[in-house]
Amino acid sequence: MKKIYALAALTVIAVVLALGAGVIFSTGWAVQALQERAAKTLGRNLTVRGGASLDIAADLALRFNTVDLANSEGLDGAFITAEAIRVPMTLSDLLQHRLGQNFTLVAPQIGLEINEKGDAAWAFTGPGEQTAAPARFTITGGTLRYYDHRNDQHFELRDAELAADITAEGAVTLNGSAVLAGRAVTLDAYVKSLPRVALDGAPVELSLQSPLLQASYSGRLSTASTLSLAGTASFAGPS
Repeated sequence: MKKIYALAALTVIAVVLALGAGVIFSTGWAVQALQERAAKTLGRNLTVRGGASLDIAADLALRFNTVDLANSEGLDGAFITAEAIRVPMTLSDLLQHRLGQNFTLVAPQIGLEINEKGDAAWAFTGPGEQTAAPARFTITGGTLRYYDHRNDQHFELRDAELAADITAEGAVTLNGSAVLAGRAVTLDAYVKSLPRVALDGAPVELSLQSPLLQASYSGRLSTASTLSLAGTASFAGPS
C-alpha cells in the first residue's frame, strides 16, 4: 500500500512539474512581443509565419521561424525576409516574458531599395525608444541588396557574416565579412544617422579590406538624389 501511495505522490509531482514547465517555457507570448517591438520602434508590421519555439542548440534562446518585416510605404515586397530570428534569453527573461536587445538574423534577405519617388526602404517611421539600449543584430548567411529605381544604381553583399549595433537615434556600427563583386572582403563601417542618409546625408566612416585592395573612406553619404559621397578616400594594394 505504501508503494501505491508513493507512486501516486510521484505521479502528482511529475504532473505539477510538467504543468509548471509548460507555463515557464511557453512561447505563446513571444510572437506578439516581437511584433509589438517592431511596430513601436520601427513603425513596421512584422509577420512570423513559422511560430516561435525554444532553441537550446548553443544557449537558451527563442527562435522565430520564417519572419518578414514589411517594407516602407510605396515599396513592394518585404524589407527583410529571414529564415529565422534567434533571440538569446535567460530564465528570468522567460519568466518575465521579456525580450532582450540581441537578435540573430538567420539567412536574411535584406532589400535596401529606393523607389522612383525617392522613398527609402530604411526610412522607418516608428517613434523609437529614446532611452533604449543599443540593439545588436547579428547577420549570418545574409544577402544585402542595394537598388535605386531612379537610376539603376545597385550592388550586392552575399554570404554576409555581420554584426550591427544600432542606437535609438539611428547610429549604426557595422563590422564583419561578406562577398562583394565576387571577392571576399572584411568591412567596418559607422553611420552617424541612418535616417538622414536618405535626406541631406550623414557622416560615414568606412573600411574595406581584401587580399588585393584595402580602401577607406571618411566623409558624408547621401542617397537623396543618387548614391553620392563627399569626403576623403584612400586605396592601397600589392600592385
